Amino acid sequence: MMLTRLFFALCVGVMFVQAEVRRPEPRDIFSDVETLLKQLADDVEEQIRNAIDGLQELYDQIVSIAADIEQGIEEQLVAATKPFIDQINELSNQAFELGVDISECVVDSIDDISALPRQLLQDVSTCVGEKLEEGLGIINETISTVSSSIERVANLTSELSDCRQQSILTQIACAGSVGIKVGAAGIEIPAIIGKEVAEATVYVATFKAGLAVCTVGVADQLTLEATSIVADVVDCANDKFSGITTTAVPSPTTREPATTGAATEEPTEEPTTTSVEIPGQSTPGRSSTDTTPAGTTSEVFPTTSETKNYEKGIL
Repeated sequence: MMLTRLFFALCVGVMFVQAEVRRPEPRDIFSDVETLLKQLADDVEEQIRNAIDGLQELYDQIVSIAADIEQGIEEQLVAATKPFIDQINELSNQAFELGVDISECVVDSIDDISALPRQLLQDVSTCVGEKLEEGLGIINETISTVSSSIERVANLTSELSDCRQQSILTQIACAGSVGIKVGAAGIEIPAIIGKEVAEATVYVATFKAGLAVCTVGVADQLTLEATSIVADVVDCANDKFSGITTTAVPSPTTREPATTGAATEEPTEEPTTTSVEIPGQSTPGRSSTDTTPAGTTSEVFPTTSETKNYEKGIL
């Protein structure tokens, strides 16, 4: 009886030991790693979709920023031309009131000034376009890098498949190695995707400031060229007015009563010359506070009463 019990105990012990040292079957290892790979693939695909959605928003942002910069500088340049156009129109109106034809002086001048924003904007657009192309290239490259993350999962899947071609003794170790790589990929891939998206976000945040170089000096260039056009108009207008003379109206106190037997002597009339100044500018060599020397008339244009007297020929 005692021997029977001892044998039974020994058999149970051997079975227990065999159960403890039993190695897992290769198919069990492959099944576990395949499950991990599928989960990794699902996670990475979702991370890629989210990242690409964010990168697409960044893409749209820099396109919008570039367009806003161009539109803003165009509006600024167009507004800057208005004072110069107003000066030419004022000069033309005053010349018309005096009956002086300065059409030859102003011809195409307003069109030339109006065309300046469009001309200067070409250089701005070229610069902005180059910056935009660079920015879009960075975003596209980031999208490509993020999208390639799924290739790492595909490579691990292929590697696990190669493990099946090995001997049974090495299949388990091979599959286990792939399982370890799958676990590492599950940590590294999200970190890589997050890093790429963060760098692209920082770039877009500084994109607008980077476009400032495209607009430097543009407004000053317009002012310089528009001033030159107006100056030419004024010089031409002054030539037209330089030949105009008006007769000074004698003061009633300069006439003396006629005496018997003597002819009345008329006072000598002094001809005066009218000069023209550009509205808002003073005649070169004169201060705007200078007084007019006696016997001459030097104004931007004659007063309304003088103009009427000149037209009617009142002496």
